[in-house]
Amino acid sequence: MKIATLATTLLFVLGMFAVLASPASAGTTFVEDAFETNESGDGKLAGDTTDNGLTWGAPASGTSILVGPHYGQGGTDGAGGGDIATYGVQQTQVDFNAVSTGKVFLSYEYHVGGGSFGGYQQMLGGGAGVSAITVGHGQAGATGVHHEGGAVVNENNTNVFAAQPSNISVLAVYDLDALALTVTVEDLDNAANVLIPSHDVVLNAGFQPGYFKLYMNGSCNCFTTNSHGIDNLRIADTAIPEPSSLFLLSLGCVALLATRRRRQA
Repeated sequence: MKIATLATTLLFVLGMFAVLASPASAGTTFVEDAFETNESGDGKLAGDTTDNGLTWGAPASGTSILVGPHYGQGGTDGAGGGDIATYGVQQTQVDFNAVSTGKVFLSYEYHVGGGSFGGYQQMLGGGAGVSAITVGHGQAGATGVHHEGGAVVNENNTNVFAAQPSNISVLAVYDLDALALTVTVEDLDNAANVLIPSHDVVLNAGFQPGYFKLYMNGSCNCFTTNSHGIDNLRIADTAIPEPSSLFLLSLGCVALLATRRRRQA
C-alpha cells in the first residue's frame, strides 16, 4: 500500500512540476480565434469578434477577408481569401496591447492552396515594421517559408517541404529580447513531408507586435476560389501546454483520488 501511495504521489508531483515548469502555466492570450462565429452575417471577417472579445477591423483598402467552412480545418470555419479576380485585395486586422519584451507565440493552422510567395500573408506587426509569413505555396520551387517586412531580415527557405502540403500547422516564436524568430511547421496530413521543421530568422530592434493582419494582395496569382485559409489562431506570451504534462497531472490526480477512496473504504 505504501509503495502504491508513493508511486501515486510521485505521478502527481511530476505532473505538477511539468505544468508549473511549462511557460503556459501563466500569461496573457492577446488574440484567440477559431473563427466559428460570424456576427456580421455576411461571410466576412470584418466586424466579427475573436474568442477573447476583440473585434476584427474593416480593411483600410480593398475588401474584407472571408469566413467559411472551406477555409477551416476538418470542416470547421476558418478565415481565408477568395478569388483575386472577384474580390481584389483582401485584408482584415485585429489590434491588441503592444508587447515590447519577452516572447510572443503565434500559432495557427493553415490551408495552403496555390499561388505565389507574398500572396496570402499572416502579418504580425507593430513598432518597427511587420513580420509577414507566407507558407508552403504551390509556386515552383517555393514549397517553403517566406518572410518579409520591416520587422525581420527578409528570408526565403524554399525547401521546407518535399512536396506541396495541403494543411499545415505553424508556430512562430518571437523573442523580442534576443531579437530572434523561430518558425516551426508541420504537415498535418503527412508529418514525414517536412524536410526542415524549424528554422530561425533575425528580428530587427524596435519590433513591438500589437496587431495581426490577414492579407491577400493583388499580385498573388491565386485565381482559384477559396484557395487559402487560416484556422485556430492564437497569439500569446506563453506556449500551449504540452499534452504529456497535462496527461501526467491528470493521471496523478486520478490515482490520488482512487487511493483516498480505498482508504475511506
